[in-house]
Amino acid sequence: MDMSSVVPNIYVHLPFCRRKCLYCDFYSVGSGPEDAARRQAYLQAVVRELRRLLERDLFHVKRPPATLYLGGGTPSLVEPDLFSELAAALGVSPSAKDETEFSVEVNPESATPERLIALRRLGANRFSCGVQSFSDDNLRLLGRIHDADASRSAIQRLRSLPELRGASVGLDLIFAIPGQTLDAWRRDLELAVSLGPDHISAYGLTYYEGTRLLAARDKGALEVCGEELEARMFETAHAVLTSAGYEHYEISNYARPGHACRHNQAVWRGEDYLGLGAAAHSRVAGRRWSNPPDVDAYCHAIESGELPRQFAEEPTQGPSWRAERLMLGLRTCEGVDLSQWPAAERGAFLEDHERDIAELVQEDMAILDGVRLALTLKGWLLHDAILRRLI
Repeated sequence: MDMSSVVPNIYVHLPFCRRKCLYCDFYSVGSGPEDAARRQAYLQAVVRELRRLLERDLFHVKRPPATLYLGGGTPSLVEPDLFSELAAALGVSPSAKDETEFSVEVNPESATPERLIALRRLGANRFSCGVQSFSDDNLRLLGRIHDADASRSAIQRLRSLPELRGASVGLDLIFAIPGQTLDAWRRDLELAVSLGPDHISAYGLTYYEGTRLLAARDKGALEVCGEELEARMFETAHAVLTSAGYEHYEISNYARPGHACRHNQAVWRGEDYLGLGAAAHSRVAGRRWSNPPDVDAYCHAIESGELPRQFAEEPTQGPSWRAERLMLGLRTCEGVDLSQWPAAERGAFLEDHERDIAELVQEDMAILDGVRLALTLKGWLLHDAILRRLI
């Protein structure tokens, strides 16, 4: 069997949320205590999807996988015992001695000690907490259901519970929030550092199509952050976090040595990954597909003996292949290793963009080290514009 069809990285989408945030464009559905049976049925469908894929011998899954990532939605809203069958099917357990990077996204309001400990006992060794801000005003504007005190308490709990000892702890922050000042953003960063997480994600607020925040912006109801201020906030995050010992390893991500997210790094490098659940995407041996963003349609397809699919495409190369590699790779400090590209793709890209690359290097926006192309901090600020230039 061709080893390229052995999948080392697994993503599971848990679309359940207490309430959808105003800025979020990820697929999610409302879910409360009364929906426990629906969550259970969904997790059973996820396990059946995995087993059906394996039965059809479309590829093999590495057991235990190199990475398992539970994202959402709000995975910590799901009863931890519902993950036990999935973990067993993948060969993930605490006895695997952390061979698998097992990441779980949690939110402050559902990151209770009981749930965190139960997840750790299943083998989870990396927790990413959706703090977003330490300002109650900002949290209300974003539509979050927790407050700043809950954020601080959640991180302190993740750091102090004896049962979680050895797990990596991260938190997410958002900047360029309407009305946010540079000083307020610096205070968020400094408070985050003081809590001692191993990983910090710092995302510039994006106004996605179909979100209520975009509708409010278009009505003129928000004091939108300007591009210059947003750039200064990005630079401030870099200065504060790198001076505190965090490595800036991707545009929006910082980690203490040894705590970078291996799952995301695999995706950015173009490695294979399998997505399970509603709205999940997969890339395996050049093939790409996605599941429908609909819990009921997803579960119905599984119950009917089908593989749920929204779209699927066979392996291709050419401009679209190069565009994806550049879009993902240039987000990272590693950049793009052109020596790993097929010779024809590498030759076509370098021939078409030799002058562009030379100018980017001259303007201190990119580094070309042999055949490795990476962006500088200045280049990261103009990431989208540079991509348009190279694609």
